[in-house]
Amino acid sequence: MSGWSGFALVGEACRNLAARPARFLILLVITVAVLLSVALGELYTARRVETASAELIAEGYTTVKVMNDPDGIPARDCARLEGQQGIVAAGGVGNVTTTIAGSSPGLSFWEASSVGNVVGVLTGHGNKASSQPGILLSNELAEQLGVGVGSHLDIGGTLLGVAGIFPFGERDQLLGRIALIPSAPTGTLHACYVQFTSGNYLAGATALTGAFEGLQNLTVGGLVARGPGASSPASSWKNRSSRWGWLTAGLILGAVELLAARSRYHELSVYVVTGSWRSEVAIIYLSESELLLALATLFTIAWTAFLAVMAHAGWGPFHAALIGMSRAMVLAAATTPLGLIPLFRRNLGRLLLERSS
Repeated sequence: MSGWSGFALVGEACRNLAARPARFLILLVITVAVLLSVALGELYTARRVETASAELIAEGYTTVKVMNDPDGIPARDCARLEGQQGIVAAGGVGNVTTTIAGSSPGLSFWEASSVGNVVGVLTGHGNKASSQPGILLSNELAEQLGVGVGSHLDIGGTLLGVAGIFPFGERDQLLGRIALIPSAPTGTLHACYVQFTSGNYLAGATALTGAFEGLQNLTVGGLVARGPGASSPASSWKNRSSRWGWLTAGLILGAVELLAARSRYHELSVYVVTGSWRSEVAIIYLSESELLLALATLFTIAWTAFLAVMAHAGWGPFHAALIGMSRAMVLAAATTPLGLIPLFRRNLGRLLLERSS
């Protein structure tokens, strides 16, 4: 009759692991190496996709340009989008006119009114416009005119101070040489620009038609192309080479566990022929395997966290690494019990006789 208690079974598993430290260490190193390869593959891939996504967003990937030719967009409708849920920034540019500065009569450029957070939505750098009244210039135009913040320009007989200089052409190249005069949201605009948060782009762009009701010729277009042939963070992540790494790793670890179990059939048989139930022997074996896997997982998490910090990866890439590692670990844990099949099916007495002979 068997006399094992639950704690005794786990204790026996721990003693078995300690009895063969070299074997335990080798299996631990192999398991950590396999799990870490999966985690790091996902970590660095997610980091690259995250970086590429940030670059696309900086170019205007989540920003749309709303137009309504030839009637224009109501300025008040565009301005009230600023601060709405799911919207990072919103602002508009009025009808453009060609003008010149008194100091550079041979250099013409565009001038237009602006409403809302036009700096944030056209540059992605938030609302950095000066609180002082004045004109906002694009970088290229300011360089050509030879002026800086605090300078004054004579435009059409009106002396205007330069309140800010920004890279307006970063997201819409048509605005690379423009002077914007912030104004109250009255009248109509040539275009309204709206930047959404990443997760709200598709739904937000679709819902914009409701924000500009009654406009017959409304067009909504992204500043960066989207479509089957265009690069996108989602497609890059979906088609990553490490996508099925967890499956390969789980199968490798499962095979390692099965080989380790095969080498211990005779040892495990001794428990049975000396009075232990096969179910108890199974618990001892599975406890050993799961203890090894749990310890390897802790080491893997620690190393992954350290390398994530060194790579300046945020929670997103680290979370992706944990998911990949967890999938491999679960698959390996699910494969481990297959090593017990011979223990339940074979004649253990004959197995021991074959071993002794």
